[in-house]
Amino acid sequence: MRSIIESRKLFATDVRFLNDPGESTFGLDRLRAVIADYVDRSLSPCSELREFKRLTADLKWPYSSFVSCFCDDGNLLSQWRGYARQGCALGFDLQVLRSCNPDAIIHKMVYSHDEQRRLIQAVLDDNFGEGGTGLPIAEDFTGPDQQTFINTAAKRLFELFPSFKHHSFSEERETRAIQWYEFDGLDPDIGFRDSPIGPLPYALLSLDDNNGLFALKKIVIGPNPQMDLTKTSVELFLTVKGLGELVTVEPSATEYRWF
Repeated sequence: MRSIIESRKLFATDVRFLNDPGESTFGLDRLRAVIADYVDRSLSPCSELREFKRLTADLKWPYSSFVSCFCDDGNLLSQWRGYARQGCALGFDLQVLRSCNPDAIIHKMVYSHDEQRRLIQAVLDDNFGEGGTGLPIAEDFTGPDQQTFINTAAKRLFELFPSFKHHSFSEERETRAIQWYEFDGLDPDIGFRDSPIGPLPYALLSLDDNNGLFALKKIVIGPNPQMDLTKTSVELFLTVKGLGELVTVEPSATEYRWF
């Protein structure tokens, strides 16, 4: 908490290095399964759609997605237990966060397979005509134009996959801020921190737009034996950092005793 407030930044972790090893594959697998089914069900799929299926079957997206993860419930007992033993929950205004990071995509996580399918199919319909039978416009693309068209459709779909997650994680009620980077040489926006598996890549998410807006709005003190004293210390810290009027502090109402 102290480091986040002092730096006015959040870490965004490369999705391949999150705790759940399926984070980087689940969404891609869903995309490919729905695309394959969409083509198979099309009575007369256009040539662009057939080529699109072939490419996405083994296509590796050239960018890495970096994510900062939020919970819609700032006082969820399972989150306290899993991530913040006697710690704090930081509450953010996502509209302000979006304005501070115009290149970030903020998505609510989608846990329902039906909703994941609907979102993918909507992009396919929009690009390849309803049911995949033809392009939304009459022109038949060939050569470089066809490839540009296919790449544009792929980009829209691949931007969806970091927001897809298995339904067993639905209790987390997660929202993500997603940033895309391509590892193509020196990049000042990418840092590394130590971890048991080696240097762990991260990007930064700004909490300050330099015009008086600050995305952090609330701090909830997690269950602990000295919540009143912790609240006092956090309020003093915020005051000294010039944020006493911008960020509210409140104790958790969750009854839980740590041993």
